[in-house]
Order: sequence, then C-alpha cells, then structure tokens
Amino acid sequence: MFEDQHPYRGRVLLITLDTTVPLELNTFEVTGELADRLVDVIEEGQIVRIDCRGDTQEVVSPESIETSDKTVAIVLDIVVIEQA
Repeated sequence: MFEDQHPYRGRVLLITLDTTVPLELNTFEVTGELADRLVDVIEEGQIVRIDCRGDTQEVVSPESIETSDKTVAIVLDIVVIEQA
C-alpha cells in the first residue's frame, strides 16, 4: 500500500493485491472518506474483498495526442475478510 496527500483530493491510497488469476486487475486507488477510514485498518497480508464498479474515463495518449475511452474501477468499499 502506498499513501500520498493530493492537494485537491486529499488522502490517496494505492493498494496492490496479489491475485490468483494472472493479469487480473490488481491495483486500486482509494480516496476521500474511504481512504481516511482505511488508512489504519488495511495491512499487508490481509485477505480483503473490494467492492467496485466500472467507470469510463477519457484518456489522452501523450505520443499521438489522440483520445480514447478506458474503463477503470471505482472503489466503493474494502472489507477485511481475514487478518494477517
């Protein structure tokens, strides 16, 4: 887990999981009240469930300056299932 303080979005947690399926989405960004709540709860080695929904965002390629749509995960909640 990586923690940072963003000037506009507040606390930002970047959480990377070890998944059982290769190439499965495994890095999640958590901000706002959820990040504030989880900062002292989430630890390395825990088993967690991440509830999220998909969202479409427009991204710009720095090389070609072309835009495209990308689906990203918006984290709704993280629940600790098993302590480390």
